[in-house]
Amino acid sequence: DHKAETDFLPLAEQFQSQFILKDEFITEISLDVKKQQTMLADAVVKKEAVEEKLAKTQQKLRNEIEFLEKDFSASKNQFNKFISSVLE
Repeated sequence: DHKAETDFLPLAEQFQSQFILKDEFITEISLDVKKQQTMLADAVVKKEAVEEKLAKTQQKLRNEIEFLEKDFSASKNQFNKFISSVLE
């Protein structure tokens, strides 16, 4: 019906926006991981002791990835429920 169609579009756009933001966050984390890899490789080559800094950065990345996994899973479940409700 017409009401269902008018309700669908704003919610679909909302989910699209959420997934775009999450994709941007994934890109940021990916860049941070690459920086971490470079820093670690440089430390090995130069034989520098940067363990504390690397450990803090590593923990920060772990926390961000864990949050993103949980948040993305919740959004995916909400989206699947939304699609199921529309298709009924």
